[in-house]
Amino acid sequence: MTAGPTASGPIGFASFQELQTEVYRRRDAGDRETALELLAAAGPSFPDQAAHVYLARVQLSAEIGRIDEAIRVFAEALGAGCRYPLPVLRGETFAALHDIVEFERLEHIAAMRYDAELAASRPKLVVRAPSTGEPRGTLLVLHGNNSRADRTVPYWEHTLELGWRLALAQSAEISFTPGMFVWNDGAAAHSQLRRHLRDLEGRVMACGYSMGALRALELGASEPDRVAGVVAVGPYFPPSAVQPLAEALRVPAAIVVGRRDEHGWPGSEELARRVVAAGRRVHLDVLPGQGHGYPPDMAAALEKALRFLEA
Repeated sequence: MTAGPTASGPIGFASFQELQTEVYRRRDAGDRETALELLAAAGPSFPDQAAHVYLARVQLSAEIGRIDEAIRVFAEALGAGCRYPLPVLRGETFAALHDIVEFERLEHIAAMRYDAELAASRPKLVVRAPSTGEPRGTLLVLHGNNSRADRTVPYWEHTLELGWRLALAQSAEISFTPGMFVWNDGAAAHSQLRRHLRDLEGRVMACGYSMGALRALELGASEPDRVAGVVAVGPYFPPSAVQPLAEALRVPAAIVVGRRDEHGWPGSEELARRVVAAGRRVHLDVLPGQGHGYPPDMAAALEKALRFLEA
């Protein structure tokens, strides 16, 4: 049994979310200089989040009056292939740069690139058959934000040995970082995933990580005739998502979440409480000491989750 890969960054940061939290803690405490230094030093260890690292560096540089540095970093981001929608760049966060001609030129390039690449992007579904025999069913797997289908394979491939077929969905919605994708547009995600369900035969379990886990839960709630259950790993829960999900979710769900995951644990606990109170089935596997990330032993977590769904 393999546990799957783990991600770790410098200076004790196990995930980009932990780094981001520390950077903005220092910023909110008025220590923007060290926040910027920390981001510049640790950010490159999270290449999937490169566009967000660049954007935060631009923001912090502008806030402490380093306008030339902000412009330089933004140009560096575009040189690395990053793309950004205009509403993000026109937001209040970057107000100090809005009247600068060079920033306006660069933001036009960034927005044109984003719009063109979003229009050209297409959904993707990668299907892998189990190791032997007829599949027990299909796990429709959704990557987290700022990732893509092939990046999820190492975390889920153990289920092939258990007899499951893997159908790895890649969102058509592009990230700011080149080569990465997100599930931020809920309506677009649902439309894409319904098409994937039509292409899959037999029993389907909707599965995902982070924002992909949220979309998997929503798919289970909206398509109970096609989705037999949900595996949600480290689900991202905005405050507005819990109540509608708790009311609509009728299929069994297994949620795996870290106790230190500020993006997922509070919402997961509240969702589980509401679902159980309504007399429906949910399994909440809380990992002590774990933040927002895949479990150290993903294979064991998935085996436990799938046993619950098949019980």
